[in-house]
Amino acid sequence: MSKHNMFRTELPPKPSKLPIHPIWRGIGCIMISVIPLASYLISSMLIDSREKYTWLIVPEDLIINKYPKDPLIVVRVLYAMIILLVFIALMSLIISLIMKIFAPSKYDPMDVPPENIFKP
Repeated sequence: MSKHNMFRTELPPKPSKLPIHPIWRGIGCIMISVIPLASYLISSMLIDSREKYTWLIVPEDLIINKYPKDPLIVVRVLYAMIILLVFIALMSLIISLIMKIFAPSKYDPMDVPPENIFKP
């Protein structure tokens, strides 16, 4: 073998942070479309059966009498937004608890613990 004809394969450097798995992008796309639709359907069911639920308040100021198809559309959208915010808050709380329990530590064994770092 000659001096400059050596066969050598070099592995690419490992990234510092692993890329996200593609399945999570698909799940996120589905959640972006399904969760608002589900919250609108839940708000529609609640408003349609508002005689059964006495705690559900429909403000008279939000009823559009000029819109003959659905005069309660603004109320439905308002309740859908409220349900959406509650659902997202509950999901983020549950996910943060799961990540706190099952996620690995931020620090390696070679890292200095944060309480021992000198800050001038």
